[in-house]
Amino acid sequence: MKIGILGGTFNPIHIGHINAALSAKKQLQLDEVLIMPSGDPPHKAVNGHITKNARFEMTRRAVEPYEKEGLHFSDFEYSFSGDTYSYIILHELKKSRPDDELWFIIGEDSLLTFQHWVKPDIITKYVNLAVLPRKDEGTKRALSKKELEDKASEVAGQFQTKVSVIDSELFDVSSSFLREELSKRQFNDGFSDALKNNIPSGALSYIKERRLYEEIRLTGPKDHFEFEDARKKIKKSLSKKRYQHSLRVSDTAVALAARYSYPAFPARVAGLLHDCAKDIPEKEYFSILKENKVDITEAERKAPYLLHAKVGAIIAKKEFGIIDADILSSIRTHTTGEPDMSLLQKIIFTADYIEPGRDKAKRLDEIRELAFSDLDICVREILFDTLSYLDETKSDIDPATRETYEFYRDKLRREF
Repeated sequence: MKIGILGGTFNPIHIGHINAALSAKKQLQLDEVLIMPSGDPPHKAVNGHITKNARFEMTRRAVEPYEKEGLHFSDFEYSFSGDTYSYIILHELKKSRPDDELWFIIGEDSLLTFQHWVKPDIITKYVNLAVLPRKDEGTKRALSKKELEDKASEVAGQFQTKVSVIDSELFDVSSSFLREELSKRQFNDGFSDALKNNIPSGALSYIKERRLYEEIRLTGPKDHFEFEDARKKIKKSLSKKRYQHSLRVSDTAVALAARYSYPAFPARVAGLLHDCAKDIPEKEYFSILKENKVDITEAERKAPYLLHAKVGAIIAKKEFGIIDADILSSIRTHTTGEPDMSLLQKIIFTADYIEPGRDKAKRLDEIRELAFSDLDICVREILFDTLSYLDETKSDIDPATRETYEFYRDKLRREF
């Protein structure tokens, strides 16, 4: 088989990468192209504070719709630790596919400096080179076609390998521009046309879910959130038992955030504040919600203890200065949940249920394990057990709890 390899940090992956792979596949008549994110590239830092896990998953989701066109995500570099030089990766890849003809897809800027790479003579023992022309400012190629072909012939002769220039009119999308555009948006903002037109939809969904590249602002531009100040304030406003529970939920939320590549600090803050209204007298809930024009369901009127979540979102905003919509939503829904929750909402909903101090719910060990393997399944199982308990005890059930369960039950059935 003839196999193309397109590597890079993919930070973020964009439509230019996809088009480059498709063009190389067509011109060289490749059987498939492997889109292979780099692990820890030795020659440049990965900007944007994006983890290797996040880059790999973002790339996988972006490439998935193109599998029928012969593009395939490869996590081959994932298992390599330390500096992942190309000659090491390509050597190991060739060992795993000894009978395949491998074509390493690079840009013309890489071709111009190829002789200065680490061990280029080793690289060319295992792969041929496919070169993609670059465009300068979207108007013309940095090199003329003849200049690029002459350089390709020079490298081919020097290293005794095949070098093929891809005849393509691809525009090289700027990853730095896309990162800057992404950093401007907030959780509840939409994506600009520049982002929607240049980043594959699967990658955009992942970026939104994990809030990648976003400059997260917990409070207003003139304020600064101090976790230690908030912790002291919570300690004074809650009972000792409730305060300790809040700390454990905060720690559990951080662990879940790490597992699912969500920013740790907003998860930590949401966990700390999720029960900030718990020790306010229930009779005050109604006046607080009325004053802030928040609707109350009939189930909440019958079971006012449920209202501490809605009141908590108000307290978090007014007394702690939180403006982050994701944090406020996660506090508001941590008791009943709601259909199609954000990742942070699911994290706080789950952390509240599984934190180490909990010991009364059924199947806690199983659900704690699920929390770190599949969060949607975990949420479904928590809701199932909650509804079963409420049915058994003939307690009132908030419609939001049942609606949330049915949403995740049906979502998972569709996926499987």
